[in-house]
Amino acid sequence: MDSRILTIVLISMVVLSFIFSIIALIIQIMRKNKVDKMAENINKEQANPQPYNAYADQAYNQANNAQHVQRPIVNYNPNAYEERTQSLWSNPETPYATVSSSYKMYINESSDTGSRAYELNITEELTIGRAGTSGLFIDNPTVSGLQCVLIARPEGIYAENRSGSNVTRLNGAILSSSQILKPHDTLKLGRVDLTIVNIQKTI
Repeated sequence: MDSRILTIVLISMVVLSFIFSIIALIIQIMRKNKVDKMAENINKEQANPQPYNAYADQAYNQANNAQHVQRPIVNYNPNAYEERTQSLWSNPETPYATVSSSYKMYINESSDTGSRAYELNITEELTIGRAGTSGLFIDNPTVSGLQCVLIARPEGIYAENRSGSNVTRLNGAILSSSQILKPHDTLKLGRVDLTIVNIQKTI
């Protein structure tokens, strides 16, 4: 019984050894075929080189050197500065459009403490508020130290809110941007109403 088992084991080892030898041979043949094919492809490329593509080479060089090329100025307009200056003057929202226009403004102030009439001379800008340094001093606790400012421009006088705590209203609407003033407009600062009676340009 033991001799039969030993014989079976030996036969099995021989068969496995033969199978492993066949597998190793197949792998070796596959590697050789792959190397031969690569060598064949290289020989074909050397025997038939690709024609030189001048256009492709030029495009490659241009793409590589594009960042080093200084581009010429196109559509140069020698009047650009003058046109830019004119656009600044014509746009009242532009902060650079400061001018030396001068106006006289007549306004009426009305509040729960009474009413007053003012004649204001505005050359560049005039501040309105409760601060003692204001161009137009409003003695009312509902008005901020610097409530708003009146700015003289070629088109007229513009009002801008400058208070961070109190809103300024123009004809009932919150003054959120620079707005031009005209007669009969009313600025409301806290509980104080400033009604524009007339505006005259002196310069």
